[in-house]
Amino acid sequence: METKLTLRLDETTIQRAKRFARENQTSLSDIVEDYFRRITKPGQTEDRIAPIIKELSGISKANKSRANYREEIAEYLTKKHK
Repeated sequence: METKLTLRLDETTIQRAKRFARENQTSLSDIVEDYFRRITKPGQTEDRIAPIIKELSGISKANKSRANYREEIAEYLTKKHK
């Protein structure tokens, strides 16, 4: 059974996610569903960390206490996937 889910996200993030989905010939729904499936999979603690997060680990030079480090990561991904 499929159920509708409403998310509230920053407009820039949404546009980047849509571009990513289009470039990877998938949908935002499929991306979100896959992510939820991975983080809730019982007994698979290694899969709880998305591959993209593993890849980005340590790449940002941002001071992690700064509130905008997520924006810096999103900017990196946008440049990487252009």
